[in-house]
Amino acid sequence: MKKSAKKKQTNKPKKKKADLYALNIKFIGTKVENYDYLNFFQKLVTKAIPIEVSSGIYLWFRKPTKIEYKEGTIITGKFSRFTKIEGKNWIDINKNESIEMKLREGIYPNHYETEYIFIPSAHRVVFKRNRGITINMIQKSILPLIEKKELGVENFSVNIENNSDYISEILDAKSIFNLEFKITPSNLDILDEASQFIDSELHKGNIGYIQGKIEARGGGSIDGTSSKLVNGLLGSAKSNGQLTAKIEDSEGKIKRIKTEQYPRKFTVEYLESENEYLEILKKILSIFR
Repeated sequence: MKKSAKKKQTNKPKKKKADLYALNIKFIGTKVENYDYLNFFQKLVTKAIPIEVSSGIYLWFRKPTKIEYKEGTIITGKFSRFTKIEGKNWIDINKNESIEMKLREGIYPNHYETEYIFIPSAHRVVFKRNRGITINMIQKSILPLIEKKELGVENFSVNIENNSDYISEILDAKSIFNLEFKITPSNLDILDEASQFIDSELHKGNIGYIQGKIEARGGGSIDGTSSKLVNGLLGSAKSNGQLTAKIEDSEGKIKRIKTEQYPRKFTVEYLESENEYLEILKKILSIFR
């Protein structure tokens, strides 16, 4: 009897993935062309201090490292969230008595950590998904850092990269009562048809941002389908602003739709043998440059 030939086993390359959220950090002053985003972000993270974003909750950029590839340069590091406990007066519920607690200075609990990757040529910073650190929290911590006088920078906007689900939810509503918005001009790196009208007018008028509120006439509904203005505002808020809409949904419920509730998730898939940072860099540049 012939022995059956053993099938040659081939090891399939293992696949990995990274789920990311992104911020568009953009200079909106004069001389936008050729702005040195690498130098700006190096200043931002090297001078970063923990920033309080809500009562006792702090966020902090840490351990920045610059990495150069032929495709471009990145700055990567750690981003932390922790709780800062103040005060020495505590209670011991086991002994039912007040005590004085002395904690080592600089050590704090409830730590969550993720990675950030800043891509200067796309003026985007991406963060690996972590349930303990939301992109809204991160946006809230970056603005105070930019506003620090010792950083020596100004005229910046920091916007969450959103998906387009909010647009369809607003346009499909029974009624659109009002829209509140703040929109900045793009750097011409991503333009869909809906946002070109608004963006073009901002650039032609040398306008840093446009902010306001649109109300429906006589208690009626804004026509989001026919209006070039409304569609332009909705589209621009995806990457270059914030927008809140008060609507009546298909079930007759009155609700507010906020763009920051719809962060866009970027998924980068790569082989285990490939460089994760490089694959993230290539993915972001394929979208935003």
